[in-house]
Amino acid sequence: MNIAVDGPSGSGKSTVSKALAINLNLAYLDTGAMYRAVTAWLLGDSTSLVSNWQNMLTKKVNMKINPNAAAFTILIDEQDVTEEIRSQRVTDTVSLVAAEADVRDWMVQLQREIMSTSKGIVMEGRDIGTVVMPDAEVKIFVTADLTKRAERRAKEMAQQSDFTQQSLSSRDEKDSNRIISPLLKAADAIDLDTTFLSIEESIEAALTIVKRKF
Repeated sequence: MNIAVDGPSGSGKSTVSKALAINLNLAYLDTGAMYRAVTAWLLGDSTSLVSNWQNMLTKKVNMKINPNAAAFTILIDEQDVTEEIRSQRVTDTVSLVAAEADVRDWMVQLQREIMSTSKGIVMEGRDIGTVVMPDAEVKIFVTADLTKRAERRAKEMAQQSDFTQQSLSSRDEKDSNRIISPLLKAADAIDLDTTFLSIEESIEAALTIVKRKF
């Protein structure tokens, strides 16, 4: 069973995806983490991308992922960047990197390789149901009100909610309007609005969607 979970930042898709993987004993892949890892690698010790960063991408760094929802880790050149990829500097830059065709081709190839070696997987991102796994048996599009998403993300990042809302709104616009693999709901995806749902209710709703499919 392959399950595609898409949606914007702060919607709750990571929480839902991990819970589905654990409950259904499936592999788990956060594709956004992969783009963040590439971004962290390109940034290095700087706060901005080097001028020739596109040329650096031809080196294709060594990326290793543990597709386990309970212990998801991602390594770049043997260095664990699981925590670093959630830093603000990476968050501010990842949309730029993720919009590059070479990066997306590379990441999609890796994502499909991980899928092919799994007996079943829950994969989350923004183009999973439309590009990466268009034939997934279950597709869920997780949404939530922008204000609620900002509240959740601000709590995670210890930031002001109004600042976070502006950041999320900007990220939504970039992700939805990029030319290559934009954030879109697949035609056969099922909506899951978590605005007024608790974590437990969101997970139960996702599990119900899966159960109705089988």
